[in-house]
Amino acid sequence: MSVEETRIGIMGGSFDPVHLAHVSLGGAAFRGAGLKKVVFLPAYSAPLRSSAPKAGALDRLEMLRIALEEVDYPVEISELEVKSGEVRYSVDSARELSGIYGGRLFWIIGGDHLVDLHLWRDAEELCELVSFVCAARPGFCKPSNIPKNADIHLVDFEESDISSTFIRKLLSEKKFSEAGKYLNSGVLKYILEKGLYI
Repeated sequence: MSVEETRIGIMGGSFDPVHLAHVSLGGAAFRGAGLKKVVFLPAYSAPLRSSAPKAGALDRLEMLRIALEEVDYPVEISELEVKSGEVRYSVDSARELSGIYGGRLFWIIGGDHLVDLHLWRDAEELCELVSFVCAARPGFCKPSNIPKNADIHLVDFEESDISSTFIRKLLSEKKFSEAGKYLNSGVLKYILEKGLYI
């Protein structure tokens, strides 16, 4: 496989905690965009979030490892952002990851993030460095404000309304069975053993 043909998916996020929709989106992107593998890139602290993650970086890394143990597509976890110990912007990580993996990077995002893409740090440079794989429900329309040089690949994905925020709320209310509907069973066990979000 030549460098030009190598297509590496990058899926960033706080994963606080990682849930089933994160894993499903990675699979949809892998299949829909013909990727060689999907690299999950947990953030130390995400730039567009108003608050720091509730769980520490090491716990979020371990939950991600557990969640990805039995997936049916090739995955890897990058500790690039976590090890930095600071807020990192996607454009900075993209520069480094391009050197590490070569080929073409495909940044995996949900359809709801596409509308904010123009607000990302150095968005036009980021669009030169990566293509985007965007999860989209049928009938989804690209926003008019995305950078003109953005290369967007839409993949069918029935996005879930579930969010890590909602799962944390269920856990804080001790609704463990309900939270477990959206989590890998090993991840839920880890959360309960560590007393996270409770």
